[in-house]
Amino acid sequence: MLVASLAVGGAGTICGAGNIAPAWVVRIYDEFTGGDLPAARLSQDRLYKLVMALRGGVFPTAIKAALHLQGICEPWTAPPVTRLDAKLESPLRERLAEWGLLSAARSRH
Repeated sequence: MLVASLAVGGAGTICGAGNIAPAWVVRIYDEFTGGDLPAARLSQDRLYKLVMALRGGVFPTAIKAALHLQGICEPWTAPPVTRLDAKLESPLRERLAEWGLLSAARSRH
């Protein structure tokens, strides 16, 4: 919702997906503030796909799993929430690799 927020005078966003793809969020902001609304909307659509891919499991299990797949942190969360189910992690890994958000070595694991 970054583009919508900026369009009505917002200054930014709090976006869990921004932890996985910070450059994507910055791109939206830069495109919007640079006056390129069509590009900002396309970039927002791309970020939305990532946001939807992170909807698996209980918050924030998919975000933690994605960060783990990127080598940033461990995959577990604070109790009572448990690690993202392997059946959900596998397609998440595939999407992150497809979008270039994993290193080549990590995308094969």
